[in-house]
Amino acid sequence: MSNLTQKKYWLRTAFACLSLALLFIGSWGIPKETFAQGNTCYVAPAGSDSNPGTKAQPWQTIQKAANTLAAGDTVYIRAGTYAEQVTPLNSGSAGSYITYAAYSGETAPINGGGYYRSLAPAARL
Repeated sequence: MSNLTQKKYWLRTAFACLSLALLFIGSWGIPKETFAQGNTCYVAPAGSDSNPGTKAQPWQTIQKAANTLAAGDTVYIRAGTYAEQVTPLNSGSAGSYITYAAYSGETAPINGGGYYRSLAPAARL
């Protein structure tokens, strides 16, 4: 291999390595999609709406949660039947949902004024 050919080979190799290095370094600066982490609250039939909504002291109504939650928050609804109509006052945003979910391993039927439906594992607004 002549000196000129060797020089071209090493220049191409160096250029390829430099290009790959810049590609990887540049991709570190690209922001990843993130989801807001909000508060976690709980609702249980034996709770009270004057409680703070914690796991140990849950609210009693889903409406109390709907009045309180903000974007990024999650409410876990404990087993029991909830005879109430719920009108969420706040909504989430893209990437920052308000999540209403049955507590793990439990179901939470909602009887909203004569209509009967069961809360699926999670509903996002």
